[in-house]
Amino acid sequence: MAVQRAWEVLQKSLLLLLVLVQGLQACGRVAIESPVVHFGSSVTATCTIHPKNCSTVGKNDLSIQWTLDGHDIPTTQSVSVQMTQSNVTIKSFNRPRGNLSCYATGNGTRQLLDRVQIDAGYPPSKPSGLLCVMNVTDDSLTCTWNPGRDTYLNTSVTLERYRNLGRCGHLQEKKEDCIPKKGRNSCTIPRKFLNLYQKVDLWVTAQNALGRVESEHLCLDPMEVVKLNPPTIQKIRAIPFHPDCLSLEWAKPVDGSWIKQQFELRYRLAEDTEWHTVVNITHPALQMEHCGLHLSQDYLFQMRCIKAPLKGYWSEWSDTMRFLMPEGAPTERPDVWWKSEDVDSESGGMKVQLLWKAMQKGHTRGSIFRYLVFYEDESTTEGQKVLCNTTEHQCHVLLPFGVPRIYVQACNAAGHSPATEVTLLSREGRSLPRVQAFPNDDHSLWVEWDVSKDSVRGYVLEWCKVVDTGTCDIHWKLESNASSRSLLQENIEPFTLYRISLYPLYKDAVGLPVQTEAYSREKAPSRTPKLQLKSVGRSWAMLSWEPVTVEERNGFITNYTIFWKESQEKIIGSMVEASTRSFIIENLESLRTYEVHLMSSTNAGSTNGTSLSFKTGMLNDLEVNLLCVACALALFMFMIVYMKKHQVKNRLWPNVPDPANSSSGKWIPAELQEVNKLPYDMREPQHVMTCDVTILEKDIAAEKNRSMDNLQDHLKSFLQEHDGTKLGSQRPNSDTSLRSYVNTSESVQYAKVIVDSYRGQRAPAPLYLRSESTQPLLGDMTPSPKPYENLWFRGNHSGGSSPPGFQEDETFHESNSLMDFPLLQGLKIEGTDGLCDFKSLLPSRM
Repeated sequence: MAVQRAWEVLQKSLLLLLVLVQGLQACGRVAIESPVVHFGSSVTATCTIHPKNCSTVGKNDLSIQWTLDGHDIPTTQSVSVQMTQSNVTIKSFNRPRGNLSCYATGNGTRQLLDRVQIDAGYPPSKPSGLLCVMNVTDDSLTCTWNPGRDTYLNTSVTLERYRNLGRCGHLQEKKEDCIPKKGRNSCTIPRKFLNLYQKVDLWVTAQNALGRVESEHLCLDPMEVVKLNPPTIQKIRAIPFHPDCLSLEWAKPVDGSWIKQQFELRYRLAEDTEWHTVVNITHPALQMEHCGLHLSQDYLFQMRCIKAPLKGYWSEWSDTMRFLMPEGAPTERPDVWWKSEDVDSESGGMKVQLLWKAMQKGHTRGSIFRYLVFYEDESTTEGQKVLCNTTEHQCHVLLPFGVPRIYVQACNAAGHSPATEVTLLSREGRSLPRVQAFPNDDHSLWVEWDVSKDSVRGYVLEWCKVVDTGTCDIHWKLESNASSRSLLQENIEPFTLYRISLYPLYKDAVGLPVQTEAYSREKAPSRTPKLQLKSVGRSWAMLSWEPVTVEERNGFITNYTIFWKESQEKIIGSMVEASTRSFIIENLESLRTYEVHLMSSTNAGSTNGTSLSFKTGMLNDLEVNLLCVACALALFMFMIVYMKKHQVKNRLWPNVPDPANSSSGKWIPAELQEVNKLPYDMREPQHVMTCDVTILEKDIAAEKNRSMDNLQDHLKSFLQEHDGTKLGSQRPNSDTSLRSYVNTSESVQYAKVIVDSYRGQRAPAPLYLRSESTQPLLGDMTPSPKPYENLWFRGNHSGGSSPPGFQEDETFHESNSLMDFPLLQGLKIEGTDGLCDFKSLLPSRM
């Protein structure tokens, strides 16, 4: 039931499709020159419709529309009475396949009239490189070829062959064609279709809608294109008494062992990549000997074969066999270079550093396990003195004075090499004028120099990695005298600085070196120096830095750039040379914080450093210097004042004696002492003792000032009464002199004492004591006297009178005596009670 129902559905679908196709054909048709075109060529198509057969399309507004893969394309249209026709031209059809459709439009409807498929491509290319190989393992002939470019079209390929009449090109019998599988460019003909030892012509034919081509014809005998399986190496052994020779045995492949064959052998060192080949091996016994190999080296061996006499193809290489050659004594002398060091005066010798190269594998003939450095010494039994026995490629030795040459030998288990003689020549020869280095790649450097015009025997190149520690692992190489350049490939790394030295070698001396430095590759520095603020002023700042280590530079520093911001927030940069270590930023604003950073650059890039902030001051250099000078002068003056403080203090602030602790009561002038030496009977009696005590206050009222003149007159008359001669002559007569003993705003008189003739003693001159202190009178003493007006001391002397307006302080009398004042108490002379009664000197009440 299911099958029958499916068959009915298929029948109805086919019937409907047939009706639609007939309706389209009746309505219109698309005509094209060829459905297959050359890629990129032009395509022209014509669409013709009959309006009578198109019932869905109006006749008055009928038109045709073209599309290519669903996209409208412009058209040209011509209308006749009987039909409507439209042509379209595509100038360049540049797609492998496309659908061109024609539509009829009218009355707002669109009807598909016809559609064609266009394929584009290329005609087949001529096959090339036809090659056929006979495989004896499966007895088949396999041919391969190169088909050329893709045609983008269905192309049939056939391997055709004909048996000829013994001569190539004379075809006799058509053989069965070989059709390759789709997408493959080879075809295999089984043995049953082959006639061995008979020539056949073969070629490849390719054909599509745009053309047909044939390859070149190949005429061959299947047995002449045989490719055998590889042989097998069975045994390798050393030959006695010939340490550099070996014997090798092999076997033919099983398939084709009946075929006469020719062989090839190849070998190489296990650590190398280059093979060495031995050809034309035709030994029937399938064994051979080979010499010239390096002793104590690990070798790899392979073999292959071909049908003799060289007709056919070489087999693949056999499996590898490894063989270790026996050891032998080295045959070559080591290359040696030397450098003189300091002279050891204590031991009486010279320190020398010897450097030598590792010997090539082919010359060691074994594993070098030590190097000997010695010099000839007839005093020893061996005739030589060993200076160094080492496994390294360098040695530091102490060579005695007078030894002109030393020797270096390489040793292995089988013996030692010929000795290399090292003559210690003077290193004061002429140097070369120039040497330069530039990168070749990341791990090599080219070094070039000018060839010396002198008789140079050769050149020595030294190079080492530059580090800040100063250590230098030297590498070196020898160059012939004809060389002017050399490629350094040993221990060269990118981003590393190398120092290169070139020594010319003369017959009797070694030339002085000429040096240069180079990088194999550069990049931006790993780090930028750290900025330091050295000093700063009001409008400038000095910055300094130390260069980073050689390992962090990664190239030659070309320049440094300092960046900072101006007042308008504009970033300013200044570039300085690589040798510069400091920089001064000028035209800054005072009392402002600035941020600055440093950038270091090489030829390969730049790196920024960390930022540094600083603040400008408010004084410039001149002002700071003047301020420092002023401070220094002030300090100097202070020191002078401090050193002479007693003299200055006595001049500016004299010491004020304390009357309470005064010894004036016990003091007697020298003249008076002379008088006291007289007998008491001879002394002139004199019973007058005058005490004149004047107590004044600084804060005197205006009334006291008005009575000052009367007080002075009264004082003069008082003096004249008691001593009219000498004492009166010593008194100042002017008002100015008198005023100096009275309280003023400038000075304060504590007391004035006038003493005349103590108990009959004649004094040569009046004696008075006074204080010149400008300090207030007992301003801070406790108890302090109450305020009082000017007092006039009166006694029993005649002629004394109070000045006008003088008022006696009642409070003063109530204290019973003036002796309550400490200042006056100090004026009392001990042992003279009654000579000067202070109380009797008090003025009586008015």
